[in-house]
Amino acid sequence: MPNDFLSIIIVCSLIILSYVFNLVSSSTRIPSVLLLIGTGIGLKYGFEYAGVNWDIPMSFLSILGTIGLILIVLEGTFDLHLEKEKKNMILMALFVSVLLLLLSSFTITYLIQYFTDSDYRSAFLYGLSLSVISSAIVIPSVEVLPLNKKEFMIYESVFSDIIGIMIFNLVAFSNPQESISWYKPIIEIGSTIIVSIVGAVLLFIFMDRIKLKVKFLFLLALITLFYSLGKLMHLSSLLLIFFFGLILNNSKLVFENKFGAWFKYNWENTSTVLREFKVITLEFSFVVRTLFFMVFGFSMNLSLLSEQEIIIAGSIIVLIFILVRLINLSIFLKSRIFPEVLIAPRGLITITLFYSIPEEYKIANFDEGILFFTILATSVLMMIGLMAYRERKITIQSRY
Repeated sequence: MPNDFLSIIIVCSLIILSYVFNLVSSSTRIPSVLLLIGTGIGLKYGFEYAGVNWDIPMSFLSILGTIGLILIVLEGTFDLHLEKEKKNMILMALFVSVLLLLLSSFTITYLIQYFTDSDYRSAFLYGLSLSVISSAIVIPSVEVLPLNKKEFMIYESVFSDIIGIMIFNLVAFSNPQESISWYKPIIEIGSTIIVSIVGAVLLFIFMDRIKLKVKFLFLLALITLFYSLGKLMHLSSLLLIFFFGLILNNSKLVFENKFGAWFKYNWENTSTVLREFKVITLEFSFVVRTLFFMVFGFSMNLSLLSEQEIIIAGSIIVLIFILVRLINLSIFLKSRIFPEVLIAPRGLITITLFYSIPEEYKIANFDEGILFFTILATSVLMMIGLMAYRERKITIQSRY
């Protein structure tokens, strides 16, 4: 076990290296996530060569994933502005994300059942985990795209995360003897949306009334607490985070009315708070994302990726993702399918859901190497799409 000072040196060096990766990513369009995972893999073999034993428990990865997800969704909402002309784009992103998630999940479910002879519920949980697009990877990677494409991808990935978690909780934590009626998901989603909107509004009012100078870490701790409590009750608390970020970023639209006048809403005060909160969220998000993907790379077992069965199974799964995405985007977005068709990385949510599958639904002969392969392959495809895409030199107007 390395001493404390060596650990501090390693962590600080990794954060500095991550800043360098961001600069490299902005100029080469290689997703910084791939560079972070590669660094984690390199560290693992470097430590093994040096004879240093540094084990990182999966619980640490899970904690980083939870905090990272909250910060990354908040970070993503800071780029989303609610405007009437964007209503069609938001609805389309919601429709496409749900459709792609379900089609991919059902297709992969039947594939898993065919090869593993598992029951439908277990196979579906694995298929759903592999089908959720990672907003943690999409949000920092689409900065190079025009605004209309960037906003669509952020909405789609965040919706995919939220809906994926809600369906996962509904399937994984319901009574195994009880069939899931068609109306239960509607009730679950409807009640979660209502509770999340009310909670987000109350959080905003509370934040607006805090007069202490040190309040942002307190607010982040409060948000994380609510998220964790919701997870314990198997609710999609991510929706609360999403609505809070949207309300904070669009407070003028939401509160310039009688309700806002009732609690003495002031745009100048809110805009100041928003600027400061953005900076803190971006900084914390950067650090947590850096540590999460490096730790994930460090924990990967690359020997699994050399097995022919995993390569074949993983390739089939990724091909299904791309074909389902290509067909649906061609139908609903028509000319706007590149590079969106290749921007469907799996990452933080897939890892979190995969390791959250209850023991009674675990499939013994499902190799986690397929998880590693899927994450790496979809990230590489996204990199190819971003590097091949070239924005027109003229100003691009939103077509939504």
